[in-house]
Amino acid sequence: MTGRFGLVIVAVGLPCVLWVALRDRAARAVVVMYDVTDEAGQRFDHLVSSITSLQRAHGFWLITASGAITSTYQFKVNASASNLLRRMNASARLVGPRILVTNVAVPTLTAGSLSMHFLPDRILLRDGRHVADLAYQHLQVGVEHARFIEGGPVPRDGTVVDSTWRYVNVKGGPDRRFKNNARLPILLYGRLTVRSHSGLNLVWDASQVTLVHAVANALHQSIAARPPVIRS
Repeated sequence: MTGRFGLVIVAVGLPCVLWVALRDRAARAVVVMYDVTDEAGQRFDHLVSSITSLQRAHGFWLITASGAITSTYQFKVNASASNLLRRMNASARLVGPRILVTNVAVPTLTAGSLSMHFLPDRILLRDGRHVADLAYQHLQVGVEHARFIEGGPVPRDGTVVDSTWRYVNVKGGPDRRFKNNARLPILLYGRLTVRSHSGLNLVWDASQVTLVHAVANALHQSIAARPPVIRS
């Protein structure tokens, strides 16, 4: 439609569409309000700041698969690596799940369709359309320094500790049979492992080791704290 009548229809219809969309979202949302003060508030602030600090890392990934090298041939054609890892780019955000309405910041680690949302009393795990919750006291958190043979772009803040060849001989030197045998840097990354007895097993790598240690320390504080008392 054109002319004044069409403009009137748009002016009246657009607010109605927005109202219906917001009403539908509110009907499906879960509202959770927190009153986090004193020690619990400081502990959660520490967790928020440590997770959002991962935004400073130029390299952050979720390890999606891992397999051990079992043959000499695999060793030669995989730059002398002892394990093969598959990973995807990850990010740290301050964005909670769309179904949640709350009054606190929600630090989140996300990669692909998987997200970990950290709340004051629990963690929400989202994998596609499936959402589950887990208390901090059920977590097992580990941190380590991981040497990684970087075949992709090298993060600007990464620490190069050694190098190797894309194709190596038995002794670890370059295999002369390959013409385009590039030298690959070995970097030191921080590795955060989050597990639970229910089967959760997530491994995150970051190019800055200190940032991973800060997240692990904040999570250990939440794990050691007493579970909150929920009053109806």
